[in-house]
Amino acid sequence: MFKEKYFSLVMAMSLVVNMFFPFSSAKAAYDAQYDISSGNVAITANGSYRVYGTTASNTISVSSGLTNVSITLDNVSIALGSTKDISPILINGNSQVTINLSGSNILTCLLYTS
Repeated sequence: MFKEKYFSLVMAMSLVVNMFFPFSSAKAAYDAQYDISSGNVAITANGSYRVYGTTASNTISVSSGLTNVSITLDNVSIALGSTKDISPILINGNSQVTINLSGSNILTCLLYTS
């Protein structure tokens, strides 16, 4: 009986510790990283991409026909004003894209809110 309670307690503590301090120290490898505040981000090849930063005018676009694109938005804020009548992220025809979120991300524009 004591062993079962001890084991349960150890497992519960392990889960709590892992929630706040993940044991994996490996950082995600990206094919490219972009600061959205430096300009528009155009993804033209399959791969893994990290986008970070803040902008009121730049956007992210993915070319058509790509089959394996992964974009991580890492604390991105794209707040397009009334002069931009486009979406903050444009995925062109027949592309397969996975969008991962890290941190706080805000995507807004005049007609679209993501």
